[in-house]
Amino acid sequence: MPPKRKAMAEASADSLNSRSGFPNKRANHQKAQITTPSSSKGIDLSKEQKPSSTTKPPGTPKASYNEMGMPELKEELRKRYMKISGSKGDLIKRLTQNDHERSLPVKQAIEAAARKRREANPPPQEDDWHPQFERDNIREKEVLRNGPTGKPVFDDWGYELSYDKLSGSRTMNKKTILNRQERHFERMWAEDEQKRNIMFGVAQPEERLDREAMDWRVSCDLEIPMHKVEVCDYEVWREMGYKADMKEFVEGKVDPDVIKKISAQRMGSAFRK
Repeated sequence: MPPKRKAMAEASADSLNSRSGFPNKRANHQKAQITTPSSSKGIDLSKEQKPSSTTKPPGTPKASYNEMGMPELKEELRKRYMKISGSKGDLIKRLTQNDHERSLPVKQAIEAAARKRREANPPPQEDDWHPQFERDNIREKEVLRNGPTGKPVFDDWGYELSYDKLSGSRTMNKKTILNRQERHFERMWAEDEQKRNIMFGVAQPEERLDREAMDWRVSCDLEIPMHKVEVCDYEVWREMGYKADMKEFVEGKVDPDVIKKISAQRMGSAFRK
């Protein structure tokens, strides 16, 4: 593994395993005032939308999963970095559920519900990340005590914490985490090129672009959680007629207020559903 990539993977691994005794690597950013993404399209999400199980994100195969063979189903699961073992019925069920979870109405419903929780219980405004880290630690322990079917626990932003992600981070050793993080970065860099191409029509810009700032823009315009933004959402964003100026996302030149908002929202996002 190249030195730079290895360093990034090790830093991410330490962050994921911070509750298990490894050093915490969270950035010491000043926490910004919590703001809610709003869409320039004026979509009304004052009421939670009922997710549509028939809505599929772009990139979903047109052919019915029932008509696909096992090799095709497994290949589709590999593209989504999902488990490929099981019967054909298991694979189809896995893909269908993933289509539902990735659909725009479902993500918008999650953001609308989280926004209501933030409005009902505004998170504390602090200049230091330590208090939030302590609150997150208490909540994460509560999630593990409640179990996979227990009472849901929500973070400062109103997002539900995932038992599977939390329990998984505590059962993996550091080597396993590093291997997973290496694959994660490989996937992330490949997706970054796709995202740039979709947003600007340019696969390799002359200057480095801030991926998180791009994700933030898509999350604001579509009114979906930033931690759930993926390539298919960029495709929806473009199809809905949104446009952006590449100059706004040049690394090191992004609006400082935007950077603060992103830093505040991404803390603890690795353990959200």
